[in-house]
Amino acid sequence: MRHERPDPAGEFIERMGFLCEADGLPRISGRLLGLLILEGGPFTLKELAQRLNVSRASVSTNARLLAKTGIIERVAVPGDRQDYYALDENPGARIHAGVLERLERTYQTLRSAEKDLPREMDDARRRVRSFGEFYGTVIRHMKALAKEFPSAE
Repeated sequence: MRHERPDPAGEFIERMGFLCEADGLPRISGRLLGLLILEGGPFTLKELAQRLNVSRASVSTNARLLAKTGIIERVAVPGDRQDYYALDENPGARIHAGVLERLERTYQTLRSAEKDLPREMDDARRRVRSFGEFYGTVIRHMKALAKEFPSAE
């Protein structure tokens, strides 16, 4: 049996697919992100589909999803009408901002629930307050961490 040498780039792309899938995104989104992390871009949808060995429709759907988050961006190439996609210049800050936004929404939901629950639900209010305190602490640390990144705007 012949043992082939592993392809580190291909393995990275596949691992990114599994990681994103574990975070609730389609696996192809992670594979697309992995490819763009390695190679930057810009690439047409057709080129991305060929490189990842998937349909152009799948790449299109997942490229729009990642572009909506700001991790990748749709770019124009002068003289060419096709859409191109490339890794955003500052994806870490965009990811950080998205995580912080989701944490803050959860925190506000917990704060509202604590305030709105009736007095006879003291145990529930205590648990909600505890979760709110946790989220508040994480948010404070995330905001401090934001100073480490260049602006995502």
